[in-house]
This record gives sequence, C-alpha cells and structure tokens, in this order.
Amino acid sequence: MPKAPARLGFAGSPEIARAVLDLLCASGWRPELVLTQPDRPAGRGRRLRAGPVKQLAQQHGIEVLQPERLGAPPDELRLMDLLLVAAYGQILPEAVLSAPRLGCINLHFSLLPAWRGAAPIERAIWAGDTRTGLSLMQMDAGLDTGPVLAQLVCDIAPDATAESLRSLMVNSIQDWLPEQLDLLLQGRLTPQPQDEARASYAGKIAPSERDINWHDAALRVDRQVRALYPNARTRLPSGQWLKVLKVSVLRDAEGGQPGEILSADAGDLRIACGTGAVHLLRVQRAGGRPCSGEDWLRGSAGEAPQGEFLGAA
Repeated sequence: MPKAPARLGFAGSPEIARAVLDLLCASGWRPELVLTQPDRPAGRGRRLRAGPVKQLAQQHGIEVLQPERLGAPPDELRLMDLLLVAAYGQILPEAVLSAPRLGCINLHFSLLPAWRGAAPIERAIWAGDTRTGLSLMQMDAGLDTGPVLAQLVCDIAPDATAESLRSLMVNSIQDWLPEQLDLLLQGRLTPQPQDEARASYAGKIAPSERDINWHDAALRVDRQVRALYPNARTRLPSGQWLKVLKVSVLRDAEGGQPGEILSADAGDLRIACGTGAVHLLRVQRAGGRPCSGEDWLRGSAGEAPQGEFLGAA
C-alpha cells in the first residue's frame, strides 16, 4: 500500500465516518492513527461492541485510541502532521487542536456557516433546503466556527432521505477529498472566515422529534419522514407505535382534523395534516418488518379505522 503524503490521524465514530475512513484508505491517505468513541453495549445481551470506525481501522491494521473524554492530547497524536475529523462526537480542547503539526481539520456535512452542529443532513432536509454540501474547515475552539478551506456543493433531490443524501455526499468526495488534502499540504488552500450573520444550527435530533406532528403542513410532514428515515413515528389509536417510512403529499386534500384517518381502504391510507394530507406508502409496526401501507392495512385487524386519529398520546 502506498505511503500517505503526510502522517495523518483520523477521528470519527458513526457509519458515515467509517465511509470517510474507507475512502482515505483506498485513495493513498491511509491514516496512521484513529480516534473513535469507546465500545458501547449493544444487542440483546448488551455486550460491548466496537463501532464501525474501529472495526474498519482494525481491518487495516491502524492503531486505535478510544478515550472516554479527550483532555490532554495523546502522545501518538503529537506525532501526526494532521488530524482529519468527521463526526467524531466530542468537542476537541485547544490542547488537542494544536497537537498535530498542521492542526486539525473537520469535514463537515453542510455548507458552513449553515447547519453547524450534530445533525446537518437531517436539518437541511427537514428545512426544505434544495442544496447542501461539504465543508473542509480549520478547527478552532468553537462549534464548527473555524475558517473554511474548501467546499463542495450537492443538490438535495425532492425525494431525498437522510440515508440517501449521506450516500450521495460520501460518493461525491471520492476524488475531491484527497485532492483537497494534497492542496492543503502544498499550502494552496486559503482559509476564509465564516459569516456569523448567516450561521444556523443543526442540533442533535431529540427522541421527541421522531413523533410526527400532524398539525404541520403535509409538505413538512413529508420532509420530517425523509429527514429522520427510518425513525419517524406516530401512535395508532390503540396506543402502539407505527414507524412511518415513506409518504406522498396530497396537496389538495380537504376536510378532516390533523391526524384524522381520512381513508383506510385497501391501498389508500390517508391522514389529514394541518394543511393538506399524506398517503402512508410504507410503514413498520413495532417488532415487524417494513411493508407497504396497503399490506399493513390488510393485516392490521382494523387498528386504523377511518375517522380515528393518529398521534394521540
């Protein structure tokens, strides 16, 4: 395997960070050091399980550090020329930011200063943005506030989910990210300060935000379902949870109160919203498999009768 142009460290934790690490290893930028979150209990037995970044790093024989909380920089980090951060899950203290020779840079999944924070992809879809992108930024002590080194624009398709947009964005940087790292080493990237007046924030998705608010307009319900895929949900009249995986917007639908089941005929599960209505195309009952709204109605034994309401506590 060819040697990377610099001694690179990488910090990341979730699946999207694993995809970035995979890209680096495949493009001649294999890191010498990986920082990731500690193993967490998972599965029915609640046994400790390594995260996706650690698993991939071990496959490539890369040294892995898993501090519960970064304070003083690890000695190994001081040997690096550069630390690339992608969805690590911790704010890095200034001592860590200054440890590598060239500092730390962050690959953030938005066009900064828009959507600083933990959930930029989800928030962009939910807000109805038509484009987003990636920003490579020099990290400072703030939350995604450092000067921007480079950006890449991506369009958001009208039917994009958080999952599909993540895949699109990772695929779009296969050549772009290695090129930017090369330019950075050559001193050819000029840091540009962010415009604070244009900043917006992408807070972590709270558990309560998974619950569909049927008082919202149908267009916003659709955006919520796509932004949180596959985790948006609503309560059935029985009190059981139903995941809502895909809807279509019925702009001209009239009548009904928010959350009211307008139709529960085979193949036509329609729910009134604050404005308009949605057709539930794909759903998942707790403990069940994803299925079409039509198939779910067929086997639901009348759990969603016309005239009843979804979303009641």
